[in-house]
Amino acid sequence: MGLKYNPVKIHLKRSTTLIGTSTLSKQELNQIYHSFTLAETLSSIRNKVLFGLFIFQGIRSKEIKYINCDCVDMQNACIVIPQGNKTNERILPLDVQQVLLMHRYLTEIRPRILGSRKSELLIVTQKEKNNIKSILNQIYPSLKKLPLKPTLQLIRISVIKNWLAENDLRTVQYMAGHRYISTTENYVTPNLKELKKNIEQCHPMNS
Repeated sequence: MGLKYNPVKIHLKRSTTLIGTSTLSKQELNQIYHSFTLAETLSSIRNKVLFGLFIFQGIRSKEIKYINCDCVDMQNACIVIPQGNKTNERILPLDVQQVLLMHRYLTEIRPRILGSRKSELLIVTQKEKNNIKSILNQIYPSLKKLPLKPTLQLIRISVIKNWLAENDLRTVQYMAGHRYISTTENYVTPNLKELKKNIEQCHPMNS
């Protein structure tokens, strides 16, 4: 016989589980950043700068082509991530671990990579055609050698989830560049304490 009446009626705040809950903590992301190879070569230093944008600002790989040198404000230690095809513009602080390396990259490394060429882009290659894919192809093998073997997708998911642990939904929507609040809601981990509390309050034995 089917259950005709369910005595426990629970109304929870909207949350979804479309985004996996197995993510990296801030400490683990820091560990990964420090473990990322930094050799004294032009490309290695550039790659570390780019990797920092994934780790601390949670950028999408498709946003790299929109970021110019003018987006970096070293005086205020922040960076503008311009609007992309699927994301909004936002201004995010640079982590203290990024500042010195970013300054060195802008003033020393990047000019040497460009040589006599001109470019407004922040991340550049030594070839005339600024092939971002070729830079990412250098980063992918390095990720496999790192602790926890993270992917760029996992890093972005982890950054956003860590932001949600410290900020409200609207703030994180802005920080992540999400156009719709529903996209940010997909990253919310269901609150098990709230679920337990609602069950206890609505259970007929407690009435």
